[in-house]
Amino acid sequence: AEPVIILFLAFAVGTSMNFRQILEGGFGGIVLGLMTLIIGGIITVFFDRITGGTGIAGAAISTVAGNAVATPLAVAAADPSIYDAAVIATPQVAAAMIITAILCPFFTAFVNKHFRRRDPVPVGDVTPKLSEVEELANEEGAHEPVEK
Repeated sequence: AEPVIILFLAFAVGTSMNFRQILEGGFGGIVLGLMTLIIGGIITVFFDRITGGTGIAGAAISTVAGNAVATPLAVAAADPSIYDAAVIATPQVAAAMIITAILCPFFTAFVNKHFRRRDPVPVGDVTPKLSEVEELANEEGAHEPVEK
C-alpha cells in the first residue's frame, strides 16, 4: 500500500503549501532554498554523472522534501531547549521547500539540455543492409543461396 500512502501524504503536504510561507520564512528561507538547489544540485548532478548517469536524476532530487518542514519542531519536541530556534527554522524550511519546488523543474530542464546523452550512431546506420543479411545467410550454410 506504499504508493497509496505516498499519494495521500503528497496531497496533504501539497494542500498546506502557499506563497505566504515564503514571506514567513523571509530572506533566510529563500537563501536556504537557493543553497539547497544550487549547492545540493551541483553535488548530486556531479555524483550522478560520475556513477554513469546523465545528471538528470541528480538535478531532480535537488529539493527540500515536504516532510522536512516538520523536522525542526520534531527535534524541539525531543529537546525543548531549542524550541525557540525551531519556531524560526520551521517557516524557513517551508519557504525553502516552496522555492525548490518552483525552481527545481527549471534546473532539471537545464541539466537535461546540457548533459543528456545523444545517440553516437544514427538509427539508420544500425540496421544491417540487405547485402549483409544475404552474406550472413549464405555463410551459415543455408541450403539455397538467398536471391536478390
